[in-house]
Amino acid sequence: MSPDDFIPLFEEMNLSYKVDRYVIQEVAQGLRGRIDKGEKLVPVSINLSRADFQMMDPLTELNQAMRKNGLRWFLVRVEITESALSKDVAGGHSQLPPGRL
Repeated sequence: MSPDDFIPLFEEMNLSYKVDRYVIQEVAQGLRGRIDKGEKLVPVSINLSRADFQMMDPLTELNQAMRKNGLRWFLVRVEITESALSKDVAGGHSQLPPGRL
């Protein structure tokens, strides 16, 4: 199933941030599991959207997951969707809170 089939529904129902929170936890636990098994590690990308920054503090979530699982930052790549960085045309300001990146 393509993400285009379900992501718009999650966004419409204001649930996408919960999925992203779950992904952060699963990625961290999965990496920890690979380390514990002595398996080869490959950096994993995590996408963050505008809803993540509006509904939670995704960087704090990610920091906590990394610390909890004893992971180093080179194992995770954070990708921020273009819509998260877009300007609020009516208000003329960025959607990202200042100082978060």
